[in-house]
Amino acid sequence: MNSFLPTYFTIEESCRVKPWPKCELGMHFMKKWEKYNKKLDEVPPSTFCGTKEDWLAEVSRRLKAQATTRTKKKQ
Repeated sequence: MNSFLPTYFTIEESCRVKPWPKCELGMHFMKKWEKYNKKLDEVPPSTFCGTKEDWLAEVSRRLKAQATTRTKKKQ
């Protein structure tokens, strides 16, 4: 085992491997990024003229349309 890696990592499980190994620090940062990305998804772009609720409704509508398009392509 390399001395620069913490004892709870194996060489195959170093921080260069994605997804990060399931350790407390890795889980902490994954949860932090998930929370940040969720917040970014809720922020309307500066080009959108409307309320936050309007933006979320628009995103929901687009996602449903995208899912419908994907299912049609598979058939």
